[in-house]
Amino acid sequence: TDKKHLNQLYKMDLIIANSFFCQSHLINSLPNLKYIPEVIYNGITIEKKDYHKQARKDYNIPEDAFVFGLVARSEPSKGWAEALEAFLYLKKMKKKEIYL
Repeated sequence: TDKKHLNQLYKMDLIIANSFFCQSHLINSLPNLKYIPEVIYNGITIEKKDYHKQARKDYNIPEDAFVFGLVARSEPSKGWAEALEAFLYLKKMKKKEIYL
């Protein structure tokens, strides 16, 4: 990861790690993060069927808003630049409120 991408991690309000090992590594490698990374394992079944509604409520995101995201390592080959371009394109369309 280059310094540009590394600096972005310090600005994030939420970082998700896919294991406690990765969470620990992030904490030890990046001691000045604003928040402790949250652990969400790959392939986990969420029993609460309205999880998305609760998440929108927790983060003050309107029900009709479009939520855009990417879950991947912070490196160019994972498509971050393309994802940000797509986000900016959608934002220009202004058909719905959009959250990144």
